[in-house]
Amino acid sequence: MASGIVNGPIPEYFMKDVSNRLSSLEFEKEKDHFLILDQLLLPLEKKYVKISGVDDACAVIISMQVRGAPLIAIVGAFGLRVELLKTQFSNPEELKEFLSAKMKLLILTRPTAINLGNAMQQISDSVEGKDTVEEILDIVHHRILKIYEDEQEDNRRLVWNGYQEVFSQCSGKEKLNLMTICNTGSLATCSWGTALGVIVALHQAGKVEMVYALETRPYNQGARLTSIELSHSHVPFKLITDSMAAWTMKTKGIDAILVGADQVVMNGNTANKIGTYMLAVLAKHHNVPFYPVVPYTTVNPRRNDGRDITIEERPADEMLKVKGQYVLPENTPVWNPAFDVTPAELITKCTTSASGDDFSDECSDRNTTCQGYYCTKGPDAKSNGMYRGCSNTPPIDNSAVSDCRTVTNQNNAILGNCYCNNIDFCNGIPEKFGLAPGSRTITAMIDDLIVVNVSIVILLVARHFAKMIPYVELIPITELSLVKTVGGRIKFIRFRKFEMHPYIPKVLFFYAAFGCSALATSVAANIFKRTSSRLRPNFLDTCRPANLSEICPPCSRNYIASVVCLAETSKDEHFSFPSGHAAHSANFAIFLILYLHRRMKLWTIVRAYAQYTIFLLTTFICLTRIRDFKHRYTDVIGGWIFGAIIAFGMIHLILRNFRKYRYYIHTEDELVESTEAVTRPNTPTNYGALHHTRSIACLVK
Repeated sequence: MASGIVNGPIPEYFMKDVSNRLSSLEFEKEKDHFLILDQLLLPLEKKYVKISGVDDACAVIISMQVRGAPLIAIVGAFGLRVELLKTQFSNPEELKEFLSAKMKLLILTRPTAINLGNAMQQISDSVEGKDTVEEILDIVHHRILKIYEDEQEDNRRLVWNGYQEVFSQCSGKEKLNLMTICNTGSLATCSWGTALGVIVALHQAGKVEMVYALETRPYNQGARLTSIELSHSHVPFKLITDSMAAWTMKTKGIDAILVGADQVVMNGNTANKIGTYMLAVLAKHHNVPFYPVVPYTTVNPRRNDGRDITIEERPADEMLKVKGQYVLPENTPVWNPAFDVTPAELITKCTTSASGDDFSDECSDRNTTCQGYYCTKGPDAKSNGMYRGCSNTPPIDNSAVSDCRTVTNQNNAILGNCYCNNIDFCNGIPEKFGLAPGSRTITAMIDDLIVVNVSIVILLVARHFAKMIPYVELIPITELSLVKTVGGRIKFIRFRKFEMHPYIPKVLFFYAAFGCSALATSVAANIFKRTSSRLRPNFLDTCRPANLSEICPPCSRNYIASVVCLAETSKDEHFSFPSGHAAHSANFAIFLILYLHRRMKLWTIVRAYAQYTIFLLTTFICLTRIRDFKHRYTDVIGGWIFGAIIAFGMIHLILRNFRKYRYYIHTEDELVESTEAVTRPNTPTNYGALHHTRSIACLVK
């Protein structure tokens, strides 16, 4: 791989007019926040999001509200700056620890985009040897502002170099047909952009016939963003699908392909948006020049080979959903790498932003050869790649995200070739509960307590109305004015001014008690879940933490306390113990089994079969929660016991409380023998009497 260098001054007029450029960031030095353009809403809505600290910066980077390696670096640096403006420090050691932690958190948001790591490295280098809080803060603020200013001027140099390179290589043609992928314009930087900036410069010079922009599945950066920028700059273009690239090269006579890069390593291998490698292979076959347009901050001097580049994998939902709605079955297996690596031999030239006299030879101790603005490792400087300068300062660990990223054996929690012995995921048997960040929120606990108190009020009101039902004195059936008979049997019991069948209050009491039982199970389970905050066993799959190597290093046993998720996760991922499905299933089963045992006296074999079927169904539901890897055995067993205890309590306490007194109206023969045998509330409560063959009605208070 060779490198395109154009030395000398940039013409004063070149790309100086920024009035026709989209702005991805709004920043004022005096304010303790800045604004970023929410690129997820484009092209339908233009909205700026306020960033007030590192957490906000991490959130918009992970969610891809901002993207593009140069812009990510600036957003991360500004997020750190506004965080420092709001924080007080008592000593320099505290400040340095704070900086280190925040910078590491930022780096882990998008590990493939190296610009952010290089920016953090510059900040880290600048505070070495500084002894006071004021001095460190002043240096950091100035360094961040310089990174921002340098990015804009370096971008102008980069666009000029790329413009000169393509112009000189295609000088025999009046106008050019160009191709690009993803979005590499002003929405990916704080200036004109990288590859798209070169295209705009060529258009302003009247050299562009047509630009073919790939839609760039699955996030559609080409369709959503590049098309907007090309249209805004009045560049003629056509949007094509990624799979049309080969046929377009063959039939449309593509003169050059310009792409961006998220990371370039020392041997020249280049990581960029998924699909770039495909374009490079096709370009080689069709003899089309292939140009990565790369800021020097995109070069990683700490990586020797493309195989060392960490490839970020994005959530499956990005392929399965359109505008938040599933267009494919939710359980469709998906592999969604965000980047690929293009070998150096497929690259025509790598255009960079620096000039030949910018840097000195600092690479002799690394067996490298300096070629002006870049250093190349090995004997052949022009074919083995490049990186900017060499540093003796120990770098910030930007390799915390290793290939040990995804769970490949869920039963043993094997991560790549590494064994993660984290206490919450080791061999599927946790020793302690992991603490889910933010799960024990005061608001959530207050919500649960409100539900508990409301349920208690409901029970008290129900109890009050139960007491209002009048007593019925046992008198001869011929004088029983509250009872209507049909064919010698009691048909209705009159309560005050209305009539109801005697089974209606029984059914109502059953459903009321069961509802109370289910409510008690739900509230108690939620409180217990929030208190224990145990992570689910599939947490690594659903979260895909960027800082996996940090939270789960090999041969270590520690709590998961701070996680940067690359994928969107549900709050349920933090609430594993006890299993809510198991608790509710057990509650329903035990409640119904006991109720049938007390009530269903006819056909004993049928009752036993029904109870057995209910128990098997409950067991099956519980086992599915283990099989789908959403709970451990201990979660399910704990939930089952939890729900069963509540069901027992409801059967023996709530129902009994509602059925404290019973009055039986016997046949006329019995009434003649004793009309006062069971006329007062002291009559024993007896479930066995419910099936007395000579009883014809019962009234429940």
